[in-house]
Amino acid sequence: MLSLIPLLPRLISLLAIVLMLPYSLRAIPFQPIFMLTNGLTYVEIPFTLVNNLIVVEVVVAGKRPMNFILDNATTNPVIFHKDYIRGLPLALGNKITVRGAGKGRAVQATLISGTSLHLSGAATDRIGMVVLDKNPFAQLRGGRKKIHGLLGSTLFRSFIVEIDYPNQVLRLHQHENFSETNDYQSLPMKVVNGRPYLSALVQGELTTMEMNLMVDLGFNNALLLQLSDSLVRKLITKPKTAKVGIGLNGILKGKKGAVNSILIGPSYYEEVATIVPFAKSLPTQELSPGIPRMGSIGNTMFQGTSIIFNYPEEKFYIACPLPLLADQNGELPSKTRPNEPKKLVF
Repeated sequence: MLSLIPLLPRLISLLAIVLMLPYSLRAIPFQPIFMLTNGLTYVEIPFTLVNNLIVVEVVVAGKRPMNFILDNATTNPVIFHKDYIRGLPLALGNKITVRGAGKGRAVQATLISGTSLHLSGAATDRIGMVVLDKNPFAQLRGGRKKIHGLLGSTLFRSFIVEIDYPNQVLRLHQHENFSETNDYQSLPMKVVNGRPYLSALVQGELTTMEMNLMVDLGFNNALLLQLSDSLVRKLITKPKTAKVGIGLNGILKGKKGAVNSILIGPSYYEEVATIVPFAKSLPTQELSPGIPRMGSIGNTMFQGTSIIFNYPEEKFYIACPLPLLADQNGELPSKTRPNEPKKLVF
């Protein structure tokens, strides 16, 4: 699922796209596609945060550096416009139609059956990509830094991926050399169709619910929930109808507000900014028969800490929080409150 939805207000999962890819482009779960190039057991790759999204430099076809958003909800890499690959030695394949979030028309795209991608310390010599005919996210940039595309979940199937937000470093660990440490707490994680899900306890004004939420790095807010109208009234504080983002296929409308709190393993957050897209813009999906996915946890939730994705063993790690220290009056500081970012929605 590509996952993009930015409205220069907020990004909801960058393309939330349904792509019907030929088998040759569908990644086999956990079969390494990228390899380390430094001869070591792990590599550190610097990243920058652009509108609360992780951006890394990728060299395409051995020739052209581009800035890609790390989006684990997307399968194969996506380039936002065909002009970005003009002049590169790429074999263009079939035309396809892609549909994502929003109520507008589907977008035309072209398949590339195989090319090379190089990061700082990791690379693949042959990977399938999707190139969009028209860039629906042309306004998305960080200062002078243009954003050219998405780096999908193939990286997470190749390595155990550690994201150190405070130091803005991505660490890619070889599976066989990775060992758990006491600095992190392990949580069970379910990987369904290549996407990671956590169980979280969400408390609202009138009820508390345990929910299956996707950890979506292409979502630059704290929390997206997919709820019925009755649950919106019970969970969301002061919900207001608004444009909550822009998807591949146009504007998303819905409700925005906050939940009282959310508990994810050892981490507890209060007054979490939340958006609830209308079902027509972002239909609900099932993780398995009878078990619905109820939303997404976005990048903003974890930016004060470090997290690790271990897809093969279905484990998620979050850095253990430091003990809270009382002030001179004996008062503990208030809990973390993920702020609502500038309006953008992948």
